Formats: sequence, structure tokens, C-alpha cells
Amino acid sequence: MEFLRTTTAKVVVNLNGVDSIDSGGLGILVGLLVSARNRGGELKLVSPNERIKELLRRTSLDKIFRVYGNDEEAVAAFRKQVA
Repeated sequence: MEFLRTTTAKVVVNLNGVDSIDSGGLGILVGLLVSARNRGGELKLVSPNERIKELLRRTSLDKIFRVYGNDEEAVAAFRKQVA
């Protein structure tokens, strides 16, 4: 358990194939983001469809989540944060 407390959380959530997200799903994503940041990490979203992008905009969550086109871009962004 100590390992989990000291590990920097770098999380990529690929939303490819997810048609929609309800308030519960948004709550889970926000909770994951907060948990990752509390450990000095970050959460990145990959491949949300237009409906989900619009939902993120309407809820202003687009200002706190970083969105990427594919997994490789998201992982590369973690490497840039370290450099």
C-alpha cells in the first residue's frame, strides 16, 4: 500500500467507443483526476467523440482535462512534463 501512496499517478483514459457520459461518469473522471493530482500526477483523456467534447465544454471541464487524439500523444505529453 505504501507503494501506491508514493507512486506518481499518470493515467490515460481512452474514450474511443464511448458514446456518452452521464453525471456519474463525469464524477468518476473528476475523482480520478483529483486522485492523480494528489499524488503529483495527471489524467489525460483520449479520443472523446464530439458529443463528449461538447459535454466537457458545457460543464467547463474542458478547462481542467487535457484531451489528446490518441494514446501515443497522451503518453508523449507525460514525457514532456518530466523533461
